[in-house]
Amino acid sequence: MTFSDVWDEITRTVASEFSDVADLSQLVRILVRLTLAAVLGFVLGFEREQHGKAAGVRTHMLVAIGSALFVLIPQQTGIVPADMSRVIQGLVAGVGFLCAGTILKYGKDEQQVQGLTTAAGLWMT
Repeated sequence: MTFSDVWDEITRTVASEFSDVADLSQLVRILVRLTLAAVLGFVLGFEREQHGKAAGVRTHMLVAIGSALFVLIPQQTGIVPADMSRVIQGLVAGVGFLCAGTILKYGKDEQQVQGLTTAAGLWMT
């Protein structure tokens, strides 16, 4: 098997994976949205990581890309726009659950709270 045979196989495989995308402009739109989500997640996470906080670049980027995918996939499958609110509701609840895990109470009588800004940053991602 030569290098060109391998490259042809890779090209065919990638083409079949994206065969349900109607045209090139739609594929570009999807990739731009996912890239923008990753970049914005990076910006938010970079600030948190520079200050040594719990959720940094990777966490914010994963939440941003995951959120974008959870909205893009139903749009691509032809979900009824009215049902999109259910997808967003589940997304907000799931991210909220993740954020709740970053909030810690400590100290005498658990009066001190840590992680609120991290949770808010993740939720807004």
